[in-house]
Amino acid sequence: MRPYDGVDYRYSSVDADKTQAYTIIANILGVPFSATGLEYELSFYSGGTGCDDRLAIRFKSEPIDWDAVHRHLQLHRLGSETDSALACDLFDGIVDEASPATCIDPVVRRFINSQKRTFQDVCDGACEIAYTDQSHVNTWCFVWRKDGWANYLFFDQG
Repeated sequence: MRPYDGVDYRYSSVDADKTQAYTIIANILGVPFSATGLEYELSFYSGGTGCDDRLAIRFKSEPIDWDAVHRHLQLHRLGSETDSALACDLFDGIVDEASPATCIDPVVRRFINSQKRTFQDVCDGACEIAYTDQSHVNTWCFVWRKDGWANYLFFDQG
């Protein structure tokens, strides 16, 4: 738990001391990761107006145990037949275009690309996308992989 102290805690890959950020990232991903090429912006706030967390991470996707990451983050793969109805329901409040009649993949890709940080990969048709089933208008999380890199994008406000 973070303190409810009204302080905005920020960590960036350009910071000189990366120790605290690496610990946070390891806790988020739940698996060991390579610091080589790692880029991130982490912002945590909790105070009188509630919480406002915005996290963006780009890291090498190999040799990471992706099944362990999916279990730890409770991710669902976008596009799997069993998750399509869940995805439409979850993204209805996040992405205005989403509806059961809409092909959800391009809608989610556009949303991710509108929210991602400049250091993160563009989410295109070549990417594998995963999301948490806790995603809704105030909280969402997407993970996508492309060309040997993985991208994590999280938002929580409330």
